[in-house]
Amino acid sequence: MMKIDNRRRGARAFAGGVSDGRCGVSAMDFECCGLRAKKSWFFFDKEVVCLGAGIASSNDCQVITSVNQCRARGEVTVKRADGAAAILPVPENLSNPRWMHHDGVGYVFLDSDAGVGAGAAVQTGCWKRVSSAQTVDPVRERVFSLWVNHGRCPTAGSYGYVILPSKVADVEAYAAAVPVKVLVNAPCAQAVEEARIGMLQIAFYAAGRVSSPSWGTVAADAPCLLLLSRGASKRRLTACDPARKAKTLCVTVGEKDVRVGLPDGPWAGASASVEW
Repeated sequence: MMKIDNRRRGARAFAGGVSDGRCGVSAMDFECCGLRAKKSWFFFDKEVVCLGAGIASSNDCQVITSVNQCRARGEVTVKRADGAAAILPVPENLSNPRWMHHDGVGYVFLDSDAGVGAGAAVQTGCWKRVSSAQTVDPVRERVFSLWVNHGRCPTAGSYGYVILPSKVADVEAYAAAVPVKVLVNAPCAQAVEEARIGMLQIAFYAAGRVSSPSWGTVAADAPCLLLLSRGASKRRLTACDPARKAKTLCVTVGEKDVRVGLPDGPWAGASASVEW
C-alpha cells in the first residue's frame, strides 16, 4: 500500500480569512513541492466565488484543482457549451461547460479556457490511507468528482467558478445573468464585486490597486484581505493580514484614505473594521 505523507508544510505564510460577520473572503498564497498558486474564496449571501491564478509547477505531475469530491447522490447534470443539457453516466472531460449540478448544489463556470472534468463512478479505497487509526478494510462507493485540469507543468494556470448551495432549480437563470463580477484574477490580486448588495471583496497578495465601477480605485500598501460594504448611511472597510505580520494597514478607497489598526499577539490575522 502506498504511504501518503500529509505533513508537508507550505513555503508561504499568507493564508487566512476576513469577515464582517455576514460575508467574507478566504485566500492563500500556496507553494509546496514545486507547485505554486494563488487561491481565493469569496463568500456572499447566495454564492461562493472561487478563483485561482498563477498556477505553475516545476515538476512533471498532472496538476488539477479539485472542486468537489463526495459520495454520489443522484444524477450529475451538465449544460454543455452548445446549450444542450445532459446527464453524465460516467466521468467525462468537458469543453467549456456553462453549468452543472449534483445533489442540490449548482456550479457555474466563469473561465471558458479551463478544462473541466466531472462525473460519478464507483471507487475503492480504505480509510487507513487517510488516518493510521482507521481500518484497512476496503470500501466501495459511487463517488462524484468535479475538477479543473491544468495539465502538466502549467506556467500561468487559472480558473473561476461559482458554487450555488441549494440552487439546482434556478442554476440556469443564474448562469444566464451572473450577478457577481470578477474585477481581476491575477497573481497580484483577486477581486469580486456584488453590486446588488453594495459589496466589494479583494485579496491583495502584494501592495497594489484594483478599479471598481462602484467604489473607484481601491489601493492597499501591503498584502491583505479587504471587504468593503455600503450601508444606508455609512461605508465599512473590514481588513486582515493573513500573514499575521502587519500592525497597521493604509487603504485608499476612491478619494478616502483609511488607516486600519490590525490585531496583534494571539489575535494576529483577525479582522478589524473602520466605518465612515
